[in-house]
Amino acid sequence: MIPICIKPALQQPPDVEGGLAKQVGNKTECGLLGFVLDLQQDYAPVREQIPEEKLYKVYTFNSVRKSMSTVIKLPDGTFRLYSKGASEIMLKKCSYFLDANGEPRSFRPRDRDEMIKQVIEPMACEGLRTISIAYRDLPPNPEPEWDNEAEIVTELTCITVVGIEDPVRPEVPEAIRKCQRAGITVRMVTGDNINTARAIAAKCGIIHPGDDFICLEGKEFNRRIRNEKGEGCRGTGAYLQRSTN
Repeated sequence: MIPICIKPALQQPPDVEGGLAKQVGNKTECGLLGFVLDLQQDYAPVREQIPEEKLYKVYTFNSVRKSMSTVIKLPDGTFRLYSKGASEIMLKKCSYFLDANGEPRSFRPRDRDEMIKQVIEPMACEGLRTISIAYRDLPPNPEPEWDNEAEIVTELTCITVVGIEDPVRPEVPEAIRKCQRAGITVRMVTGDNINTARAIAAKCGIIHPGDDFICLEGKEFNRRIRNEKGEGCRGTGAYLQRSTN
């Protein structure tokens, strides 16, 4: 289902034997396609069977959704929605998950909390962005009201959670060191999970073990820098993770 719900992207053979495959398109999408190939699967036949013009409905990615979803019409007339996005957003929309045998099981709030603690947080602490992939089957009669997204993209079945690394470009740590030597305090603003953001900031050299630094989510940051009237006021240096709520 990954080839259906991702934006146009592809993996091309490496230029030299043993080299890395060339990626064309969005790096996140290419990483997911690489995952498909690592599973010894080929996404090309899926794209040929379900080309873009056959997609029944698409909810594109944006900073509010932090996810994207695609609906296809199955041969029996029913609909299937595929969705992927930030795990902390997607898992709240999941009511089921696939077990090791591929069977759907109830996904309770305590199951979600356990997955966050045992899967998502360890990945995030390694600097990985976690993406959940899920689906939902919908009946043909009556046809769902596709404009009512909140009622469509809910009660999903979680298929998997994957971790994707965005490697720090080699020149970034040295550029940050130069800024710091010049007396410039570098701070980072990101939409990543706060644990992912903290790990990336350490790789960049923005923060160091033993340093006196602050990691804040968006709501807490705004609370600190605004007075009771909501007006901006003089604040403290901080490293910020944008709120995902």
